[in-house]
Amino acid sequence: MTPDLIPRLIAEIALADPRVRKDDDAEQRAQALMWAAALTGVPYDFALRAAREHYRTSPWSVMPADIATRWDTWSRARLARHTDPTPAVDPDRSGAWCRELGATRRAVAVGEAEPTPAAIAEGPPLAVAELVAGIGRTPPTRDDAAPYIPADVRQALDQFRTARRAEWTIPCPVPACRARRGDPCTRPSGGRLNGDELSTGSHPSRLDAWLVQQAAA
Repeated sequence: MTPDLIPRLIAEIALADPRVRKDDDAEQRAQALMWAAALTGVPYDFALRAAREHYRTSPWSVMPADIATRWDTWSRARLARHTDPTPAVDPDRSGAWCRELGATRRAVAVGEAEPTPAAIAEGPPLAVAELVAGIGRTPPTRDDAAPYIPADVRQALDQFRTARRAEWTIPCPVPACRARRGDPCTRPSGGRLNGDELSTGSHPSRLDAWLVQQAAA
């Protein structure tokens, strides 16, 4: 709320509680600046409504903190009921994606947009086997005619995964690992791998050694 709206707000409140109005011009200006700073982002209509609600239960003069606290509680309650809808922009444009997501949340928080409820799937609950079978297909129908991953891409990925496991036919040349034939690589401590290594179960050197072996065959 801007300082020019504060005198109007205080005049409205003073109709119920004259104690909030300052008589001195200098005090009025200082009060406007102080209230405006405390009520930054709070719309005028909400501030007036919050003041009215305050006097329904309290005999004390309303303070900026009373209004700001009600505003924060109201905004948080709206965001708690909100589920982020998928932005319309290309998800590869991460900056635009985040900006649209943030703009939607701000609009909900200040009352410019209604909270978006969480989508509830229609129809009876699906069995676990059916849910697992639907992985990689377009939800919620899991339509084979419109797979999430096209068939040619899925086939290429399957071949890639198979090739990445073929290096297990040779021992790992990494001194700290030395995994035997048929075994995945490990850390010296015996712990799991991480990063790209975790997705393949192999050290890159093991794959390189297998590729050299295949080229020489």
